[in-house]
Amino acid sequence: MPPTDVNGYYRVIPPCRLSFPLDHGMHPGYRTEWWYYTGNVAADSGERFGFQFTIFRSQISPPGGERNWPRQPSRWRTKQIFLGHAALTDLTVNKHHFAEKWSRQMAGLAGTETDAFEGVRIYVNDWEAAIGSESHKISSHADTFGFELTLVPAKPLVLHGDRGYSRKGDAVGNASCYYSFTRMATSGSITVDGRQYTVTGSSWMDHEFSTAPLQKDIVGWDWFSLQLSDNTEIMIFLLRRQKEAPHPASSGSIVLADGAVRHLERKDFQVDILDTW
Repeated sequence: MPPTDVNGYYRVIPPCRLSFPLDHGMHPGYRTEWWYYTGNVAADSGERFGFQFTIFRSQISPPGGERNWPRQPSRWRTKQIFLGHAALTDLTVNKHHFAEKWSRQMAGLAGTETDAFEGVRIYVNDWEAAIGSESHKISSHADTFGFELTLVPAKPLVLHGDRGYSRKGDAVGNASCYYSFTRMATSGSITVDGRQYTVTGSSWMDHEFSTAPLQKDIVGWDWFSLQLSDNTEIMIFLLRRQKEAPHPASSGSIVLADGAVRHLERKDFQVDILDTW
Protein backbone atom coordinates (compact mmCIF):
# COMPACT_ATOMS: atom_id res chain seq x y z
CA MET A 1 0.00 0.00 0.00
CA PRO A 2 1.38 3.50 -0.84
CA PRO A 3 2.32 5.83 2.05
CA THR A 4 -0.38 8.28 3.09
CA ASP A 5 -0.48 11.98 3.99
CA VAL A 6 -1.82 13.43 7.24
CA ASN A 7 -5.39 13.15 5.91
CA GLY A 8 -5.03 9.50 4.95
CA TYR A 9 -4.82 9.87 1.15
CA TYR A 10 -2.08 8.13 -0.82
CA ARG A 11 1.02 10.24 -1.53
CA VAL A 12 2.82 10.21 -4.85
CA ILE A 13 6.42 9.24 -4.17
CA PRO A 14 8.97 7.90 -6.68
CA PRO A 15 8.96 5.72 -8.62
CA CYS A 16 5.49 5.82 -10.19
CA ARG A 17 5.93 2.34 -11.77
CA LEU A 18 3.30 2.99 -14.43
CA SER A 19 2.15 -0.06 -16.38
CA PHE A 20 -0.20 -0.02 -19.37
CA PRO A 21 -2.99 -0.43 -20.22
CA LEU A 22 -4.02 -0.68 -16.55
CA ASP A 23 -2.65 2.75 -15.61
CA HIS A 24 -4.85 4.41 -18.22
CA GLY A 25 -7.58 3.73 -15.67
CA MET A 26 -8.33 5.50 -12.39
CA HIS A 27 -6.20 5.46 -9.23
CA PRO A 28 -8.49 5.50 -6.18
CA GLY A 29 -6.83 6.60 -2.97
CA TYR A 30 -5.13 9.55 -4.67
CA ARG A 31 -7.15 12.69 -4.25
CA THR A 32 -7.20 14.16 -7.77
CA GLU A 33 -6.96 12.75 -11.29
CA TRP A 34 -7.69 13.89 -14.83
CA TRP A 35 -7.74 12.67 -18.43
CA TYR A 36 -7.19 15.73 -20.62
CA TYR A 37 -7.54 16.02 -24.41
CA THR A 38 -6.82 19.11 -26.54
CA GLY A 39 -6.58 19.45 -30.28
CA ASN A 40 -6.84 21.46 -33.48
CA VAL A 41 -8.92 20.17 -36.37
CA ALA A 42 -10.25 21.47 -39.69
CA ALA A 43 -13.01 20.59 -42.14
CA ASP A 44 -12.47 20.04 -45.86
CA SER A 45 -14.45 23.21 -46.47
CA GLY A 46 -11.90 25.23 -44.47
CA GLU A 47 -13.56 25.72 -41.08
CA ARG A 48 -11.08 25.41 -38.21
CA PHE A 49 -11.79 24.37 -34.62
CA GLY A 50 -9.94 23.95 -31.36
CA PHE A 51 -11.38 21.53 -28.82
CA GLN A 52 -10.79 20.51 -25.22
CA PHE A 53 -12.30 17.53 -23.40
CA THR A 54 -11.45 16.57 -19.82
CA ILE A 55 -12.79 14.19 -17.23
CA PHE A 56 -11.70 14.92 -13.67
CA ARG A 57 -11.96 12.59 -10.68
CA SER A 58 -12.00 13.90 -7.11
CA GLN A 59 -11.91 11.61 -4.08
CA ILE A 60 -13.90 13.15 -1.23
CA SER A 61 -12.86 10.86 1.64
CA PRO A 62 -9.63 8.93 2.26
CA PRO A 63 -9.20 5.21 1.58
CA GLY A 64 -10.10 2.78 4.33
CA GLY A 65 -13.21 4.55 5.55
CA GLU A 66 -15.43 1.84 4.09
CA ARG A 67 -15.05 -0.17 7.30
CA ASN A 68 -17.16 2.47 9.03
CA TRP A 69 -19.97 2.32 6.47
CA PRO A 70 -23.26 0.63 7.41
CA ARG A 71 -23.48 -3.10 6.78
CA GLN A 72 -25.81 -2.43 3.84
CA PRO A 73 -24.76 1.04 2.62
CA SER A 74 -26.93 3.06 0.26
CA ARG A 75 -26.22 2.49 -3.43
CA TRP A 76 -25.71 6.28 -3.62
CA ARG A 77 -22.76 6.19 -1.23
CA THR A 78 -19.40 6.81 -2.93
CA LYS A 79 -15.93 8.27 -2.43
CA GLN A 80 -15.58 9.54 -5.99
CA ILE A 81 -16.95 12.54 -7.87
CA PHE A 82 -16.45 12.82 -11.64
CA LEU A 83 -16.60 16.10 -13.58
CA GLY A 84 -16.59 16.41 -17.35
CA HIS A 85 -15.63 19.66 -19.10
CA ALA A 86 -15.83 20.19 -22.87
CA ALA A 87 -15.07 23.26 -24.97
CA LEU A 88 -15.01 24.16 -28.64
CA THR A 89 -13.58 27.25 -30.30
CA ASP A 90 -14.97 27.96 -33.77
CA LEU A 91 -12.06 29.88 -35.26
CA THR A 92 -13.95 30.74 -38.43
CA VAL A 93 -16.50 32.92 -36.60
CA ASN A 94 -14.47 33.51 -33.39
CA LYS A 95 -17.04 31.89 -31.12
CA HIS A 96 -16.36 29.82 -28.01
CA HIS A 97 -18.66 27.13 -26.59
CA PHE A 98 -18.30 25.18 -23.36
CA ALA A 99 -20.28 22.81 -21.16
CA GLU A 100 -19.81 20.59 -18.13
CA LYS A 101 -21.37 17.62 -16.38
CA TRP A 102 -20.74 16.03 -13.04
CA SER A 103 -21.89 12.99 -11.09
CA ARG A 104 -20.92 10.80 -8.22
CA GLN A 105 -19.56 7.35 -9.10
CA MET A 106 -22.61 5.20 -8.59
CA ALA A 107 -25.49 3.49 -10.39
CA GLY A 108 -23.62 3.64 -13.70
CA LEU A 109 -23.72 7.43 -13.87
CA ALA A 110 -19.94 8.02 -13.86
CA GLY A 111 -16.71 6.14 -13.35
CA THR A 112 -14.22 3.97 -15.17
CA GLU A 113 -14.23 0.46 -16.61
CA THR A 114 -10.97 -1.39 -17.22
CA ASP A 115 -10.37 -4.52 -19.26
CA ALA A 116 -6.82 -5.76 -19.75
CA PHE A 117 -7.60 -6.62 -23.38
CA GLU A 118 -10.24 -4.12 -24.46
CA GLY A 119 -8.81 -1.06 -22.69
CA VAL A 120 -10.24 1.63 -20.41
CA ARG A 121 -13.46 3.63 -20.52
CA ILE A 122 -13.85 6.83 -18.47
CA TYR A 123 -17.30 8.41 -18.48
CA VAL A 124 -19.65 10.98 -16.99
CA ASN A 125 -23.23 10.22 -18.06
CA ASP A 126 -23.07 10.01 -21.89
CA TRP A 127 -19.69 11.74 -22.21
CA GLU A 128 -16.76 9.36 -22.43
CA ALA A 129 -13.16 8.68 -23.33
CA ALA A 130 -12.37 5.14 -24.44
CA ILE A 131 -8.67 4.21 -24.51
CA GLY A 132 -7.86 1.15 -26.57
CA SER A 133 -4.63 -0.46 -27.69
CA GLU A 134 -4.69 1.26 -31.11
CA SER A 135 -6.73 4.43 -30.60
CA HIS A 136 -8.66 6.69 -28.25
CA LYS A 137 -12.27 7.70 -28.84
CA ILE A 138 -13.85 10.72 -27.18
CA SER A 139 -17.50 11.70 -27.27
CA SER A 140 -19.24 14.79 -25.89
CA HIS A 141 -22.56 16.45 -26.72
CA ALA A 142 -24.02 19.70 -25.38
CA ASP A 143 -26.76 22.13 -26.41
CA THR A 144 -24.79 24.10 -29.03
CA PHE A 145 -21.90 21.78 -29.89
CA GLY A 146 -20.56 18.28 -29.74
CA PHE A 147 -17.87 15.98 -31.10
CA GLU A 148 -17.18 12.34 -31.88
CA LEU A 149 -13.46 11.93 -32.48
CA THR A 150 -10.98 9.09 -32.95
CA LEU A 151 -7.37 9.79 -31.95
CA VAL A 152 -4.54 7.51 -33.09
CA PRO A 153 -1.14 7.96 -31.36
CA ALA A 154 1.59 8.88 -33.83
CA LYS A 155 4.29 8.37 -31.18
CA PRO A 156 4.72 6.24 -28.07
CA LEU A 157 3.45 7.69 -24.79
CA VAL A 158 5.80 10.01 -22.91
CA LEU A 159 6.63 9.67 -19.20
CA HIS A 160 7.35 13.15 -17.87
CA GLY A 161 9.84 13.99 -15.13
CA ASP A 162 11.62 10.96 -13.69
CA ARG A 163 9.92 8.04 -15.49
CA GLY A 164 6.52 9.58 -14.88
CA TYR A 165 7.20 11.11 -11.45
CA SER A 166 6.68 14.86 -11.90
CA ARG A 167 7.76 17.18 -9.08
CA LYS A 168 5.46 20.12 -8.30
CA GLY A 169 7.27 21.57 -5.25
CA ASP A 170 9.94 21.10 -2.59
CA ALA A 171 8.65 18.01 -0.79
CA VAL A 172 8.70 14.52 -2.28
CA GLY A 173 4.90 14.30 -1.98
CA ASN A 174 4.31 17.55 -3.89
CA ALA A 175 4.21 15.62 -7.13
CA SER A 176 2.08 13.74 -9.61
CA CYS A 177 2.35 10.71 -11.84
CA TYR A 178 2.14 12.17 -15.33
CA TYR A 179 2.28 10.90 -18.90
CA SER A 180 1.14 12.15 -22.32
CA PHE A 181 0.43 11.17 -25.88
CA THR A 182 1.92 14.26 -27.48
CA ARG A 183 0.80 13.80 -31.11
CA MET A 184 -2.35 11.95 -32.13
CA ALA A 185 -3.83 11.85 -35.65
CA THR A 186 -7.44 12.91 -35.19
CA SER A 187 -10.55 12.37 -37.30
CA GLY A 188 -14.29 12.40 -36.81
CA SER A 189 -17.16 14.84 -36.65
CA ILE A 190 -17.90 18.13 -34.92
CA THR A 191 -21.37 19.60 -34.61
CA VAL A 192 -21.75 23.30 -33.86
CA ASP A 193 -24.92 25.40 -33.94
CA GLY A 194 -26.80 22.62 -35.69
CA ARG A 195 -24.29 21.99 -38.48
CA GLN A 196 -22.04 18.93 -38.67
CA TYR A 197 -18.49 18.94 -40.06
CA THR A 198 -16.20 16.05 -40.91
CA VAL A 199 -12.79 17.02 -39.55
CA THR A 200 -9.17 15.91 -39.33
CA GLY A 201 -6.24 17.27 -37.36
CA SER A 202 -3.92 16.63 -34.43
CA SER A 203 -4.44 16.20 -30.68
CA TRP A 204 -2.63 15.84 -27.37
CA MET A 205 -3.61 13.75 -24.33
CA ASP A 206 -2.49 14.09 -20.69
CA HIS A 207 -3.25 11.78 -17.78
CA GLU A 208 -2.17 12.84 -14.31
CA PHE A 209 -2.99 11.84 -10.73
CA SER A 210 -1.82 13.16 -7.38
CA THR A 211 -2.83 14.06 -3.85
CA ALA A 212 -0.83 17.21 -3.00
CA PRO A 213 0.68 18.57 -6.22
CA LEU A 214 1.14 22.20 -5.10
CA GLN A 215 2.68 23.55 -1.91
CA LYS A 216 1.33 26.60 -0.10
CA ASP A 217 3.48 29.28 -1.76
CA ILE A 218 2.50 28.14 -5.26
CA VAL A 219 -0.72 29.78 -6.44
CA GLY A 220 -1.15 27.92 -9.72
CA TRP A 221 0.58 26.75 -12.85
CA ASP A 222 0.80 27.75 -16.48
CA TRP A 223 0.88 24.78 -18.83
CA PHE A 224 1.98 24.73 -22.47
CA SER A 225 1.65 21.89 -25.00
CA LEU A 226 3.26 22.72 -28.34
CA GLN A 227 3.22 20.64 -31.51
CA LEU A 228 5.86 21.99 -33.91
CA SER A 229 6.03 21.64 -37.69
CA ASP A 230 9.25 19.57 -37.54
CA ASN A 231 7.31 16.74 -35.80
CA THR A 232 8.66 17.59 -32.35
CA GLU A 233 6.61 18.50 -29.28
CA ILE A 234 7.29 20.57 -26.16
CA MET A 235 5.54 20.44 -22.81
CA ILE A 236 6.35 23.12 -20.21
CA PHE A 237 4.70 23.96 -16.90
CA LEU A 238 5.53 27.00 -14.79
CA LEU A 239 4.71 26.77 -11.08
CA ARG A 240 3.50 30.28 -10.41
CA ARG A 241 4.25 32.06 -7.12
CA GLN A 242 2.58 35.25 -5.91
CA LYS A 243 5.56 37.62 -6.11
CA GLU A 244 8.69 35.57 -6.75
CA ALA A 245 9.92 33.98 -9.94
CA PRO A 246 8.41 30.59 -10.91
CA HIS A 247 9.33 27.76 -8.53
CA PRO A 248 12.53 25.83 -9.42
CA ALA A 249 10.49 22.62 -9.77
CA SER A 250 8.95 24.05 -12.96
CA SER A 251 9.96 21.72 -15.77
CA GLY A 252 8.99 20.13 -19.06
CA SER A 253 9.83 17.71 -21.84
CA ILE A 254 10.96 17.86 -25.46
CA VAL A 255 9.81 14.96 -27.63
CA LEU A 256 11.99 14.57 -30.69
CA ALA A 257 10.74 13.48 -34.11
CA ASP A 258 11.81 9.88 -33.45
CA GLY A 259 9.94 9.82 -30.08
CA ALA A 260 13.03 10.22 -27.89
CA VAL A 261 12.33 12.35 -24.81
CA ARG A 262 14.55 14.95 -23.17
CA HIS A 263 13.63 16.26 -19.72
CA LEU A 264 13.74 20.05 -19.28
CA GLU A 265 14.71 21.68 -16.00
CA ARG A 266 13.81 25.24 -15.03
CA LYS A 267 17.16 26.58 -16.27
CA ASP A 268 16.54 25.17 -19.75
CA PHE A 269 13.73 27.52 -20.81
CA GLN A 270 12.34 31.02 -20.40
CA VAL A 271 8.74 32.22 -20.74
CA ASP A 272 8.07 35.94 -21.18
CA ILE A 273 4.63 37.28 -20.20
CA LEU A 274 3.45 39.59 -22.98
CA ASP A 275 -0.03 40.36 -21.64
CA THR A 276 -2.59 39.31 -19.00
CA TRP A 277 -6.39 39.18 -18.92
